[in-house]
Amino acid sequence: MANHILLVDDESDVLLVLKDLFGSRGDQVSSASNGKEASELLETISPDLILADYQMPEMNGIELLREARASSPDAMRILLTAHGDLNVAIEAINVADVYNFITKPCNNNDLLLTV
Repeated sequence: MANHILLVDDESDVLLVLKDLFGSRGDQVSSASNGKEASELLETISPDLILADYQMPEMNGIELLREARASSPDAMRILLTAHGDLNVAIEAINVADVYNFITKPCNNNDLLLTV
């Protein structure tokens, strides 16, 4: 059964790679280029997984995933970040109840294994 995955990243190249990665395995993929756009999209979709970048304009990934925990409580939440800061990881776990914290650039095989 295909999963519905919401990808959120302000870097269009990263979104393209992730769309191709998950789309090629048959997953349904929705995407947003920032947290606000993703938050609005979550009003109309119910993804199985939300994969969000940490550093984005307007709303960071932790803020988005905290909101998503309330609106889509059954969705698994994973935070991607180029900043391997332990404090960010702890905040993501405590505030947004993320399943995992993955540093960028990430290995596609490792990402698929985590998902």
